[in-house]
Amino acid sequence: MLRSGVPAESTNDSIRARWREIPTEWDADRVSQASKSVRYNWAAMTERMRDLVREYAASGSSVRLTDVGCGAGGFADGLQSVIAVYVGVDPSLGALSKAASNADAQFIQAVGEQLPLSDATADIVVLKSVLMHCYDPEGVLREAGRIMKVGGLCIVSVSNARSWYARPRRLLAGLSLRWGRPTSLEGHLFRLDRSTIQRMMGDVGLEHTLTGNMGYLALPAFLDRYVPRGWIEHVAATVDRLGDWILPDRGGSLILCGTKRQNALP
Repeated sequence: MLRSGVPAESTNDSIRARWREIPTEWDADRVSQASKSVRYNWAAMTERMRDLVREYAASGSSVRLTDVGCGAGGFADGLQSVIAVYVGVDPSLGALSKAASNADAQFIQAVGEQLPLSDATADIVVLKSVLMHCYDPEGVLREAGRIMKVGGLCIVSVSNARSWYARPRRLLAGLSLRWGRPTSLEGHLFRLDRSTIQRMMGDVGLEHTLTGNMGYLALPAFLDRYVPRGWIEHVAATVDRLGDWILPDRGGSLILCGTKRQNALP
């Protein structure tokens, strides 16, 4: 059990039971039905994570990247020049069936808590909006550390449980579920924040090296019709800069990086 995370259930067994009930390919559908600001924040978060891959690869040769919770493998779009081998892992056969296959990509059906991959084989492990949906987030990070090479990079993104709009967002999500409408929070087994993930990284032998905050602009979907075309793109970046200055660690999304050192835990 997480010490500082907030589990949706009271025991590990009940968390596992809840996990088994959650559809494993909800992400794309939920994002497509979200508000313009949420869709923009999702895209901006994804591109920032891709930039981190490019920055890592700039110091050496092409990398071997493992994408845990890969869905259809879309994270690799635009990274072909820096990825030598892409390995996508996801529990959903439906999502994996949509993955584009090529000579440099491998897709595996598995859960992050039990990766069927050899030790020290990945330069980069990506956990994009994954940990909140896992029945053992720390176990997933431990597995990520196991398959990483020394000097490798783990890039994690999560919905921030301490965002400035976390409480009203959860309230609206609860009402949406009661009305039978999908919500982007459906399937979140844990509410995670910066300190929780930093603690988990340390416990599994990863050295935290970077945290980024984004997603400060949040508008409900019912306001979409009143938002001028292109307004989100022009305003969101400025709002993120101001938010990170005025309300640090209170953005809607967090990106954290951990590095595997020589003396990391096995």
